Amino acid sequence: MLDLYKKLALGRSEFTPSNQIKKFIVESKFYDMEEEDLKTAQQLLLFDTQFQRSYLISTNKRLYLIVDDLRKLRPHLNWSADKNELIKDGRIPIEVEDKSEKSGILNIGNKLTNWLFSRDLFQDKSVNESLEELLGIRHG
Repeated sequence: MLDLYKKLALGRSEFTPSNQIKKFIVESKFYDMEEEDLKTAQQLLLFDTQFQRSYLISTNKRLYLIVDDLRKLRPHLNWSADKNELIKDGRIPIEVEDKSEKSGILNIGNKLTNWLFSRDLFQDKSVNESLEELLGIRHG
């Protein structure tokens, strides 16, 4: 019944398969097909609810945020930043704040601020560890 409701009320009943999300970064005016390679881009599911999913996509140059919202016709690029602009004192600052039992708030540098993440997606690794891995930050 819920799938029928989603399809009638929202226009889509299913999320875009996660293996197809990366292709939406090419819609960014900042995407450089000569410098960035979709095949080597890494992605992280950050937020997951009944109607919306958010993914961070990391290429060798940029960090992108794709939102897949069933209330929209298709996933869309919400945000992107040059990784060099995120670096402060040789690191990319990552701050995590409490919001509720199910979600937290994420800040990456001064570009991605007040973004929700789903706590249950980070049972095996913390959101900080997952982001550092996605961004290629090495532990010393």
